[in-house]
Amino acid sequence: MIGSYRNTPTNRPLFRVPRSLSRFNVSTLQRSTPNEPGLPGSSGCNTLAPMAKVLLVDDDLTMVQMVADSSVPSEDRGYTYDSAWNLAWLTNNGALSQFIVDNKNQLTNAYTAENTYDSNGNLLTANYTRDVFYYNDENELIQYYHFQNGIDSPTTGDTRTDFIYDGLMRLRHRLEYTFTCTGGVEQTSAQLAGEGLGTPTNCISSLPLETYYIYDGWRVIQERDGTGAPTVSYTRGNDLSGSMEGAGGIGGLLARSSGYSGGNFTTHNFYFADGNGNITYMLNSSQAMVASYRYDPIGNTISSSGTLANANVYRFSSKEIHANSGMYYYGYRFYDPNLQRWINRDPVTEDGFSLAFQKVSDSEGNGEINLYGFVENNPLLKSDALGLDLYFTLCPLSHNCRSRIGVAVAVTTYPIPKIVGTRCCTAANQLFGSILVPNLPLDVIAAEAFFKRCVSQAKK
Repeated sequence: MIGSYRNTPTNRPLFRVPRSLSRFNVSTLQRSTPNEPGLPGSSGCNTLAPMAKVLLVDDDLTMVQMVADSSVPSEDRGYTYDSAWNLAWLTNNGALSQFIVDNKNQLTNAYTAENTYDSNGNLLTANYTRDVFYYNDENELIQYYHFQNGIDSPTTGDTRTDFIYDGLMRLRHRLEYTFTCTGGVEQTSAQLAGEGLGTPTNCISSLPLETYYIYDGWRVIQERDGTGAPTVSYTRGNDLSGSMEGAGGIGGLLARSSGYSGGNFTTHNFYFADGNGNITYMLNSSQAMVASYRYDPIGNTISSSGTLANANVYRFSSKEIHANSGMYYYGYRFYDPNLQRWINRDPVTEDGFSLAFQKVSDSEGNGEINLYGFVENNPLLKSDALGLDLYFTLCPLSHNCRSRIGVAVAVTTYPIPKIVGTRCCTAANQLFGSILVPNLPLDVIAAEAFFKRCVSQAKK
């Protein structure tokens, strides 16, 4: 019997996963999407190249150790996590980097550089104070500074970004500034006093490059400049959820239009995404490549090319990248792939946020050990729609295909708490054939039906 996670004393569904099956190895894990071969009703095989080799996964599909094995040796990556699922060690083509956290899971040291946080758990400085962050009372990032030589030595070429939000916490206005210092002479931090860091006495900021955002729900459909003139328009379709924004728009981008003139856009380019909703390719109206991207498993760009590669800002997880920082804007928070974590805590655990936005709070069974973790270190199987601890759950239902492990994905059309999704997914795999037992045939249709019924009943 499947019960309500809200009404059970332990806030858990009424089925249990045998501990003997709670830890397992997967040799090669591949992702499929509903329009790719290898899924129900298709006679083909999943033709995607292996993206990562999973060495150890815990009982709710949280990554404990992962190796990204590329055909290009320089792209090989290795990840090891601590007991709270923080990234502890990163191997990049043989080079080893350590990540150190405190007892609040705040990243105090990364790549040997010290990071600092405020009392609300927001990242304040990073990378030897080269990166400086300021927040409002709702813990939204409102200013970002990048100092090439650190905050104590501002110099020509340093940048500042201001972020302005609406009442729904959506980014509506972004302003980019660049500093020019007299004679290129470095200034002292005392000259940065004023509003936030303000404008240095001997450094002059440029007029801001402004971007206004027009939304349909949580999806940006148009950008405008400081005069209000349209600059870019986005055409969107169904995302990974099968609905318009059940997955926060991930995988739903169709086209990018620019060159606004006389009431119309004159240039159109088209998006192509992989099975995880990452933008990998763009074509123009003549079907010529204008942008190509390659990523590591956690969202760092390995390579990019094409005339539109820089101008297009929607990339990993179909989310907008902030070019000056390398962070991705998900809606409620910014994600830093270089650190493999969010820059501040998950707001969904705060009672005020939960009441105001009617999201599932920690008290309703959606609690997390680590409020900075990104999709529980499992970006191949899990997705975060808006930067909250509500995941659009991708349930991997495995099946054999020409002696290789293919993965069918059962989905829901609405965000659900990850504790529900992962347990329903585990039960579906156990009952109908599992990645735990690769040689056991899988009734994919039955497993998908069970998974959807399971999360639907648990949601009530």
